[in-house]
Parts: sequence; structure tokens; C-alpha cells
Amino acid sequence: MLDEVLARINLHARIVLCGAISQYGKEERYGPVNYFNLTGRRSRMEGFLVIDYASRFMEAIAALSGWLREGRLKQKEDVVVGLENAPKTLIRLFTGKNFGKQLLKIADAMPVGLRFGLGVDVKLCKHGCRVRLGAVNPERACLGRREG
Repeated sequence: MLDEVLARINLHARIVLCGAISQYGKEERYGPVNYFNLTGRRSRMEGFLVIDYASRFMEAIAALSGWLREGRLKQKEDVVVGLENAPKTLIRLFTGKNFGKQLLKIADAMPVGLRFGLGVDVKLCKHGCRVRLGAVNPERACLGRREG
């Protein structure tokens, strides 16, 4: 697909690259034939890693979650059900057969757990505070303040 984009690239265009999971573990990698169009069209292609923006994670979570609630951002999930499908589901990531976020559902969600922030599992302590799951001393591991 990148080669098709490069064949039709606009003047002064910018292409952002993040990841190349379809290339991981391959002995022979492939690449675009039309890369010279970057020069001819005075365009730019630049890679990045999500960790480059770690200082802005909380800002991004706030903005993205708001957009999701408002319906301005659509989230696509590709859900495969059953632990027996784990190997096949993992392979889908490397072959490009999934769309959106690839998930494997192995059980129904537990009612006591909730997801918080950057995917840290938490539960409520006896005072109603958020506590990291697996905390040695739940009362000292509170992530929030007691209310009341």
C-alpha cells in the first residue's frame, strides 16, 4: 500500500510511519519501489515510536476519551472468542488479517475489576479508593482519595 501512496504523493506531503509488524521476523523484507517520488515531490517520510510522546499520554487520554464519548472518534475492535484461538489470533497481527485493535476474549469481564488510565487494572478498597490489583497492602496502595 505504501508504494501506491508514494506513486500518487502530493507536493510537500508528509507520511508518518509507526511500526511494521508485517515485517517482524522475516528474513527477506520488502519495501516500496516508488520511494524516489519523495525527492521529486519534495515530500517527507518520518518514523516515530509512541514512547516519544510519553510526556503527553494523559493529555491524549483525556482528548481521545472525550472524542469517543462524543462520537467524534470511532474505535474498531476485531474480537476473536476463545482461548483455543490464541495462536490464530496472534498470527492475524503479523499477516494483516485483523482490522482495528485485535482482541482475544477468553472470559466475560469480572464485575469487581475496572480499567483505569493506561490500562492499569484496579479495584476498589474497603473505603472506595482505587487500588492496583496485586497490591501487597491495598490500604497503602490507593490511587485515589477517600470520599466522605
